[in-house]
Amino acid sequence: MSIPSGTVLRPGDSGEYVRLLQEALVDNNFYPDINASNNGVDGIYGPNTEDAVRRYQVMNGLSVDGIAGAQTLHSLGLLDGSSGGGVEITLRPGHSGADVRRLQQALVDNNFYPNIEASNNGVDGVYGPNTEDAVRRYQIMNGLTVDGIAGLQTLASLGLSGGGSGGSGSITIRVGDRGENVRLLQQALVDNNFYPDINAANYGVDGIYGPDTENAVRRFQIMKGLSVDGIAGPQTLGALGISGGGSASSGNSGSYRGTLRPGDSGDAVRLLQQALVDNNFYPDINAPDNGVDGIYGPKTKDAVRRYQIMNGLAVDGIAGPQTLASLGLNGGSSGNGGSGEGGGEIDFSGGHFKDITISQLFIPKWNYNRPGYGMSPRYITVHETANTAPGATAFMHANYVRNPSTLTSWHFTVDDSGVIYQHLPTNETGFHAGDGAGDGNRNSIGIELCVNSSGNFNQTRKNAAALIRSLMNEFVIPIENVVPHNHWSGKNCPKNLLYQFGRFQDQIMDSTPPDIKSFEVTSPFANVSEWYSSSDKEKGTTISFDTAYDVKMGPLSGQLTGAIIFGNPDKVNWKLDSSKVVKGEFLQDNFNQAINALFQSSLLPFFSSVAEARSELSKILSENINNSVETRISGPDFQFDIGKLFFVDVTWLRMEVLRKSSTNVYVNEKIELKDIDWDDYREKLQPGLIFVLILIAAILLRNGWAIQRVIAYLRNPATIPA
Repeated sequence: MSIPSGTVLRPGDSGEYVRLLQEALVDNNFYPDINASNNGVDGIYGPNTEDAVRRYQVMNGLSVDGIAGAQTLHSLGLLDGSSGGGVEITLRPGHSGADVRRLQQALVDNNFYPNIEASNNGVDGVYGPNTEDAVRRYQIMNGLTVDGIAGLQTLASLGLSGGGSGGSGSITIRVGDRGENVRLLQQALVDNNFYPDINAANYGVDGIYGPDTENAVRRFQIMKGLSVDGIAGPQTLGALGISGGGSASSGNSGSYRGTLRPGDSGDAVRLLQQALVDNNFYPDINAPDNGVDGIYGPKTKDAVRRYQIMNGLAVDGIAGPQTLASLGLNGGSSGNGGSGEGGGEIDFSGGHFKDITISQLFIPKWNYNRPGYGMSPRYITVHETANTAPGATAFMHANYVRNPSTLTSWHFTVDDSGVIYQHLPTNETGFHAGDGAGDGNRNSIGIELCVNSSGNFNQTRKNAAALIRSLMNEFVIPIENVVPHNHWSGKNCPKNLLYQFGRFQDQIMDSTPPDIKSFEVTSPFANVSEWYSSSDKEKGTTISFDTAYDVKMGPLSGQLTGAIIFGNPDKVNWKLDSSKVVKGEFLQDNFNQAINALFQSSLLPFFSSVAEARSELSKILSENINNSVETRISGPDFQFDIGKLFFVDVTWLRMEVLRKSSTNVYVNEKIELKDIDWDDYREKLQPGLIFVLILIAAILLRNGWAIQRVIAYLRNPATIPA
């Protein structure tokens, strides 16, 4: 039964038309009286029904007056001819037919599959448990009432409303307006960090469209490239996530639904918390459920803040549109994160390793996330970073994973550029699979694909496919052992590739195996950039550095030269003989004795105890000789007449380091520090200089100098005491 055109229902009316109105409101979850057995459906247009109509009008962008006129009745599908070519006003479990099929197809088009494993994705015209579950997921992600029933709001959000509100998309709010629509606008502005009045307790959210709100609207319009008039028309409201009826393209349903904040609760909060956990930002890591409890309390706020800091977002502890989008929770999202693929055809053609360079930027050995366990890889595990911030490139993640506070680790990070960063040797384990001591962590190479919004995910995937093809060849890993992160832990990762991983495996097999790979060698001592290729490695010929690099450690400076050695490290051409090797008893005796002597003589002013000095200086030693195989050091040569010291060419320290760069690749670096800035000597005891002075002291002690003589020399290197 429908209501004749021209009918207007208002407070004081009663009868069958009022009952129809009340039933339609209930079907759309706007209850006249939710505590009554009939939910307030009594055929009497009283205060409760008026209030339900007002709430419906607010949420659907209609004129808010509590009167059910033509627009409101049309929006509810109650007027003759208002069903149009859409679907019935409410679809629910048990229904079937063409309307249900259209609903299911709309859900699939928005990546909410009734049954992703079925050939038709679950589009069968039957509203069963799978369709109900898909509707619930869509409602959660789009800020709608979560009941699994496709009522007017859900259908309108999917673009399936039967005729719309009549005024959909035409709502305009301007200076002088008051009420819930203005309040909704102001809250949306605040959620996007455009405050009507930042100094007010409620930030100016007062339901009055005054000069402050107009100014906030103007600022928002300027920043979004909209027409700047201070009036919140359809474009401005759409950009803020507020629409008057919604469409499949906007993903909105007549309300602002893009923000979760402290005090909220329910499925949407639970979904937020789970996304934070999936990205290793735990509301409560000590709780059995990691703090996923559906309540937006202080711990969830703290987790949101930490996520915002790490992802370059505005830090306020509120999960607004940017934060939710970065977590992949934005309503109507295709689920591609920063894929850059849009709605076009996804390119799964093979990649080419010839266009790729590997840059080795290893995690320091002393970091927790570099456990140092050996492995012979049998699997390759594919991840996605889940960080859609524009700057979340492979280089950014290379720096992030080297941070001492980072708990996870993996082997390679890939983006759409021509440089892939390597963080761990392929013969060492990482913490990336989430399976403890299982094969995922202990026997697989972890590869992260960037999903930064500024990148091209098609190209990122191509680069990853080429890298994986190369690793398969190198370690004889079959394609069935190339697996998603989900394989080990059940995590929804890699989110973009998980449901088309078979196609990605085909892309890997279609990729061109590498002929020649290029690798970069860096140094902890100087700004070194040297390169070698896979063919150089096969030939096994030692490659000398192209240039001599400047080295500066505090006031001491000099030069670094070196060579890249392949295969047997015994091929190193040492300049210092084996008596200068620094290891074992030298570090235990002379090194510790030197630290004690310097500390007791107040030459280490930075430390409060010998233990602290030893710990810090051992770290400096490790930092300066990372991955070392052998180190040889020679102190000042005092074969000259002491009285003429200033008139001879003195090399204060010679050091040779043999470091392992990767499997069967070694770097031999030769450092000579010949110059010292005497003016800076007493002023700038920098860590690099302290490191050098400790080594010199240890060498002098090994050469038989008395401690007093060493201390006197280090207090004033310009004069060598007898």
